[in-house]
Amino acid sequence: MGMRKTDKAGKRTDLISPWRKGGLAMNLAGLAAAFGIGFGGLFVVQYRLEQEEEKLLQGAGSVEIPVSVGVALLDAEEEREKLTEVQLYEAVQRLNNGTEAYPHEPWEGQLSMTEALKCGVEWIEYFLLPYMENSDFLLQEQSVNCYLWTWQEDLEDDERALLCSYWNVWINAPELEAQLTLQASSGQVLQAIVHSSFLEESQEEDGLKEILADYASSFGLPGTTRILDGGKGAAENTGFWMIQSVGERGLYASVTTSSIVISWANPASSEYKEIFSMNLSLSTGEGLGQ
Repeated sequence: MGMRKTDKAGKRTDLISPWRKGGLAMNLAGLAAAFGIGFGGLFVVQYRLEQEEEKLLQGAGSVEIPVSVGVALLDAEEEREKLTEVQLYEAVQRLNNGTEAYPHEPWEGQLSMTEALKCGVEWIEYFLLPYMENSDFLLQEQSVNCYLWTWQEDLEDDERALLCSYWNVWINAPELEAQLTLQASSGQVLQAIVHSSFLEESQEEDGLKEILADYASSFGLPGTTRILDGGKGAAENTGFWMIQSVGERGLYASVTTSSIVISWANPASSEYKEIFSMNLSLSTGEGLGQ
């Protein structure tokens, strides 16, 4: 049998476990600190990721995401204040007369990217879809794209740059494509170009008058509006063109339509699809037409 080690006095010299000298408490404390550091690091990383996500959502640029319409993009918010007629006139005039676009992040008082997407989707759902031929049509899945910009020459004037700044919003869904231009502070739709096979009923003259009147009234300006011109468009007589006065300072809402026929590549097939296009826009009357 092995002999126990003893000193000269006959006492055991076995090493006494550090766990019996308070080492247990020290090691437990060390383990707790290690876990604390680990979890703390995870929380810091998560916080930084959330900050980066918020920065990307608030910033300008493009994003393509699938969105289920059944899920609200934002909680209910108070409706943004509409531009006055003077402000709207300047924003529309500059939209059609700038020379060099400058992308930027949202400034104070402007729509975030998420809010711009919400405005665009709601305009499609609540304004456009009721006029479509297929009343059961829903935006099931969609790809959206946003871009915030102003004119380079307006940057020296902060007030003008804030007013003359715009969100471009693209919405692509089955059987529907839309490109919207929103005023970046109010979210008002200054231009909408829509392509869909379900716009057939709205291509008729009476339907277009109703759409145009509703679009013009959406700006909430005083004064009597009336149809100034209407009828078939000049381009091969394939669509309508109508304009309507808005307010009292020379603003005009206009609508133009056209259609194209797409046939299948198989020569033996007689199937085809007709795609209708509609352009709603606000202008100062300069260069109205097809």
